Amino acid sequence: MSDPTKASRDSGNSGAGFDLKKWGIGALVVLFLIVVFQNAQEARIDFLFFSVTMPLIVVLLISALIGLVVGYALAAWRRRGPKG
Repeated sequence: MSDPTKASRDSGNSGAGFDLKKWGIGALVVLFLIVVFQNAQEARIDFLFFSVTMPLIVVLLISALIGLVVGYALAAWRRRGPKG
């Protein structure tokens, strides 16, 4: 006999259906890339005691990478729970 609870859990992982989360992430990536490529000019960045001039594309990509790392770390910390 088949287990009805197992069937209901597995039905969401079939990959044949519409996955809103993947589409949402894909749409955000496309929008981000549009913004990045439309802002290719040089920008002066001041941070604490130094400044640097670099393409705005690089600044946006670094900012996005930092955001992804922080978001991933916070999500992992939340799943694991605070120690104590």
